[in-house]
Amino acid sequence: MDDDDDDDDDVDERTAPLIKTATNTSKKKVARPTTWRKVDISNTPFPTYTHPTSGCIESPYQYFKRYFSPQLISNITYQTNLYVTQKDVNTSL
Repeated sequence: MDDDDDDDDDVDERTAPLIKTATNTSKKKVARPTTWRKVDISNTPFPTYTHPTSGCIESPYQYFKRYFSPQLISNITYQTNLYVTQKDVNTSL
């Protein structure tokens, strides 16, 4: 029985058309050699930076209040006190 199966495979190989792939017919690209050049970068001029002048310079407290609302501070306070209570730290509030 095995001989019959082998004969069928041989027939399939003989009747299968040969397919040319694109890799066989395409030409390989030749890599160009890298040429390195020395360039003096120590004298590269940088643009001068001028920051926009503001009529009002805010204090650190004003910056803090800009990003931390009263509701956020209340929530931080509540969560901190809750943590202390749960950990049973020997401090009085």
